[in-house]
Amino acid sequence: MFTQTLDMTALASTKIWWIPVPVTCRLIKAHLAVETAITTADSGITLTDGTNIIGEITGTFTASAPGDVHEMVRNATTLGKVELGPDLPIKVDCDDAPDAGAGMLTLTFDEFHAGD
Repeated sequence: MFTQTLDMTALASTKIWWIPVPVTCRLIKAHLAVETAITTADSGITLTDGTNIIGEITGTFTASAPGDVHEMVRNATTLGKVELGPDLPIKVDCDDAPDAGAGMLTLTFDEFHAGD
């Protein structure tokens, strides 16, 4: 098991990150820790392999404050069984709904169950 972090300084703009993954694995958890309050609307973050949705995180703006943590909800179809690896990076897609907000995204991967 290993983790990677992504500094999401611009939750208020449409942004896509492709994050390389060093070994064949699956994303098993993802958490967004709010650093700057999310305002106006919820922030939607979609995690995929570029094709298949692994899960989504909704950073809610209601009473948003630094230190709030939002957890990924797994996609009901793929159930976390999407393989990632050296040739299959993870795609992090952030919408532009809020007017402001920033956070740190932590991704937890498990290579033990890859290929099952």
